[in-house]
Amino acid sequence: TDCKSRAHIEEETPAKQRLCFSATSRVEVKNAGTIMMRDIRVGDEVLVGHGKYEQIYSFGHRDTEIETTFIQVMPSGLELSATHMVFVEGKGFIAASTVRIGDRLSSGEFVKGIRQIVRRGVFNPFTPSGTIVVNGVRASNYIALQAATNTLMVGSFNTGLTFHWLDHMAILPHRIWHHYLGYTDKLLENGLSSSLYGAHKIGTWYLKQEARVVGILLIPLLTVLMMFALVESLLLHPELLLCALLMVSILLLRRRKKGCGINATASV
Repeated sequence: TDCKSRAHIEEETPAKQRLCFSATSRVEVKNAGTIMMRDIRVGDEVLVGHGKYEQIYSFGHRDTEIETTFIQVMPSGLELSATHMVFVEGKGFIAASTVRIGDRLSSGEFVKGIRQIVRRGVFNPFTPSGTIVVNGVRASNYIALQAATNTLMVGSFNTGLTFHWLDHMAILPHRIWHHYLGYTDKLLENGLSSSLYGAHKIGTWYLKQEARVVGILLIPLLTVLMMFALVESLLLHPELLLCALLMVSILLLRRRKKGCGINATASV
């Protein structure tokens, strides 16, 4: 391994490597105990927090050979790429590069040390909730596209929209296809998910535009993401869909009866 000063973490980490956990990171797998990240597979049920286990349905990135720079957070030993998000008490999900000594993680531990380290192998498993517990610490499946903040900034305006939520909603089509419908994801030669590679490039392009353009495009973007959120709520709670259909049926029936009454009065 190669340790470097923390001051150079963001500058020296290539964009294509900012997506993952290290191969030696530890994950709790149901009925199997603690195993290393490099040994988990699609279909494994992993701890995601609050004692809950969820099935890994896809990998955003999985490459056993590439050497990548990670941030190591002590004393947990959590190792993740600079823009990958981890949960910090009082801050929510933030980029690893913005974690500070003294921050309290979900495990209850306070961060006592932060350093940069190079490891071979990168892994980014996806779960339905978008979270996973690694080295006893709750982390996100996703990255912050603006590493200095955990919420989307449009120029100097803070939208309050967290990148964890934005990322989670943005990949709903991927989640539907591979989790709800069960289709197998394909990885490119560089280990990236074929269906997410384009989405990541679009998101990166979007945030490189002028603040005015980002602001204008934010309205249709939010409309689409809110529709995605509604769709997933209905998938997770089909009883809500039944209630909605019932309400629509009642309203249509009432409207029809009202129309029939008006026609009857007119004929008299």
